[in-house]
Formats: sequence, structure tokens, C-alpha cells
Amino acid sequence: MVTYPAMGHSIPSLDLARLLASHSLAVSYVTTRTIAQRLRGLMDESRQAADLDIQLVGLSPPKAIEGLPEGRESMDLLPRKSSLVVHSFVESLREPFERWLEEQGSRGPVCIFSDMCIDWTVQSAERFGNISVIFAPCGAFGTSVFHAICGCITANTLRKEGDSVIIDGILSSAVKFSKEQMPERFLQPDPADMGIRFLMGKMQSVSKCWGMLVNTFDNLEPRYHTHLKKNNKWLTPLVCCSRSSFRMYCWSEGENIRH
Repeated sequence: MVTYPAMGHSIPSLDLARLLASHSLAVSYVTTRTIAQRLRGLMDESRQAADLDIQLVGLSPPKAIEGLPEGRESMDLLPRKSSLVVHSFVESLREPFERWLEEQGSRGPVCIFSDMCIDWTVQSAERFGNISVIFAPCGAFGTSVFHAICGCITANTLRKEGDSVIIDGILSSAVKFSKEQMPERFLQPDPADMGIRFLMGKMQSVSKCWGMLVNTFDNLEPRYHTHLKKNNKWLTPLVCCSRSSFRMYCWSEGENIRH
């Protein structure tokens, strides 16, 4: 399982790892070294309490990334405008990840689950003969908006209306974003722009993967789940949570994550 370095992605992925491991599967949870350190306590607790076979794998880029201080490889530890730096960092993890896959030999994975924001894992899975599954931690509505933004950028159909940016293609109604929420470069997309390439790569990975899991359930977002299934016949709703109790995670800047 390969996760995006942000807490809103890492925590649902952790619950998915627990769910898979509860079915007697061995799970390798691949993330940055910074997040691996912050999650270590929770992982140890899971192994001890439920005898789950989950291995933490912390990756580092082959060389330093400009603008990314060492030990800060998590979105919540960086300024808000550092998203493109994080995208560059995530792209640089492909080489160490594939090197790790090679080192596993016959003990390597048979299936690679990856966050919807990491597109190169689909190509890595193809190279090593693995099944690839995309995991969308943001629920059916968030995933619908993400797909609609990508579609509008591809067709260059994002439009302004006063101080708002309008996105069509989500059910029968348009969704409005403020100008502050929608980068100006999305209105006149340049294929060479890193942010545009990031979005386009995600769309391509979704079209090529074996299947997709969305962190939701039918009764929570029925309209948006149905909307997604029209375009993705292999989409499956999934709620990643404990069967025995609701989990609440707490953390503050620089701290490890705890219940």
C-alpha cells in the first residue's frame, strides 16, 4: 500500500491496511520516513492488539528536493503553498519504491493499493506484474469533484462567474469555487505546468488500474456514489473503520499520531 504524504490520506489508508490485514493478509504500508515515524506507535499497537501483519516502509528520495526541509515530508508540516514541492517529492519516490520491490524478490506483493494522488504506482505494478488498485480517501463527493475538475481542465471548460469559478459535470448541478480556492492557471491550462500534469496523471492512472475503492458507503453519499459508478463500473464503496469502535486520531505539528 502506497500512501500520499498528508494526514487526510495517511489515516484512511492506515484503516484500510488494518482491514486488509484482518483477513490474514500481509500488508506493507509504504510512506515517507517522517510519516512512518509518526505512525509507528499505532502500527505497534495494531500488531500487538489484533496480531496484524503490517510492515511500515519509510522511503526517502534519491536526492534532496528543493524547498522541502529534511524531516518535514508531510503536508501538515509545510506551508500551504508547498503543494507543488510535495508533488515533486512524491514523483521522486518511484525509484526507491521500485528498488524496494526488487529487493522483495519472491516475497513481493501480488497487489499494489495506492492513493489516487500517486499515479506512477500503476506503471510500477505493470512493470512488476502486480494488480493495481486505486484508493480514494476523500469519499464519493470529493472524488466526483476531483474527476470533474480534471475533465473541465482537459476540455478547457472551467468558467468564471463573478468572483466564482464554475465546475460542471457533477450530477445535474454546477459546483462553485471561490477564486482563492481554484488556482488561476487551471482556467488557462498549460500541459507543461506541474499542477496540470499532476491532475492529468491521476486521471490516466484511474483509467488504467484494475479497480478503485472509495472511502464511503452507499447511504452516506448515494447520489455521488451512483454518479461515480456511471463512469467507473469497477468502483466499490468502502468504509475504513474499526468494526468494534469508532476511531478518532489526534496529532499536532511534529507529533506522532495517537488515538
